Amino acid sequence: MVFWAMAVLAPVSLTVTNGLLLGLLLAGMAFFASPANTAVSTYQLLTTPDRLRGRLSGITGLVSGVSAALGPLAGGLTMEWAGPRWTIVAAAAGTAVIAVVATLSPTLRGFNPPQGEDGPAPKPAGTPPGGRCRSSSGPWDDEGGRRTGCPLLHAPRR
Repeated sequence: MVFWAMAVLAPVSLTVTNGLLLGLLLAGMAFFASPANTAVSTYQLLTTPDRLRGRLSGITGLVSGVSAALGPLAGGLTMEWAGPRWTIVAAAAGTAVIAVVATLSPTLRGFNPPQGEDGPAPKPAGTPPGGRCRSSSGPWDDEGGRRTGCPLLHAPRR
């Protein structure tokens, strides 16, 4: 969705001559990026084993940082070589290619909430029937009669 919005809205910017309308158009394109980045980053972290999360974060930060440095350089050189109109057309075409690949990719089409190899994550030990604590105001008593608080809120980390 994000790539398609960018691929469609970028060429439209070539027809807009009013600065305010161009700003609104660019804001519309930027609006889609943040929720998509948040969703992808969250999905990556949820599906990555704990022992590999540091590596994932490092590689993601490296790629993001290099892209942030090289993107403006590449855009500026392309604008010098081909001019602003063709640079925008080339960027829109590149984004459209990425949109087609993302749309046809079975991996990206199956963007579902993460589940373990054995299905959904098991409920924490001591979870009451129905998966809810009997009262939000009082502590939950486990099988031994200890007052431990709601096991759903105080589940041990794996």
